[in-house]
Order: sequence, then structure tokens, then C-alpha cells
Amino acid sequence: MKIQGLATVLLALGILGLCLSTPALAQPAWYDCTVDQGGPMGSLSTRLFLTHAAEPPAWEGSQEFFIPADWAKEFLAVALTAIVNNKQVKVLCDLGGARLNIRAIYLKK
Repeated sequence: MKIQGLATVLLALGILGLCLSTPALAQPAWYDCTVDQGGPMGSLSTRLFLTHAAEPPAWEGSQEFFIPADWAKEFLAVALTAIVNNKQVKVLCDLGGARLNIRAIYLKK
């Protein structure tokens, strides 16, 4: 009986340790960025390459981000306007996942 109780306690401690050591996913945040390039990637997705315009940057160099398919035209319109007019954008994105997705994009003055 003692061994079974000890095994249960050790298992519970192990699971708790795993839960505490697993990094939490980052919450979406706003970033001021320069649009380096953007466009459709075949018929599957649309991408933007952005450089974070803050010091220190949240990521190094030009980073690939994906745009929701149902908002691709609108997001690309903002991104291309920024490129043509040499403006920055403010994007809401989540840096915690394997695939970086943009949730919102605004043209900055």
C-alpha cells in the first residue's frame, strides 16, 4: 500500500513539474513594423514579411507572418499601401506559435 501511495504522489509531482516547466503561449500583442514584402503563396495562403521597428526588436530581421484567408485582400491592401508610401504598420500578432499569424493590421501615419 505504501509503494502505491508513493508512486501516486511521485506521478502527481511529475505531472505538476511538467505543467510548470512548459512555457505559456504568448498573448497577442501590437508591434510597429516595416513591411518588407508580401503576397499570395499559391492558393494556400498569403504572407507578409515584417521587420520589427523597435529597439530591442521582438524578432531579428525580416520575419514571415501569415494572413487569414478571409481577410487577405484587405490586409494586403494595407501592406502594399505601406510599401508604396514608405510607411510603417501596426500589427496584432501572436509570437508564441509555430506559425506566426497576423490578426489585425493598421497603416501608421
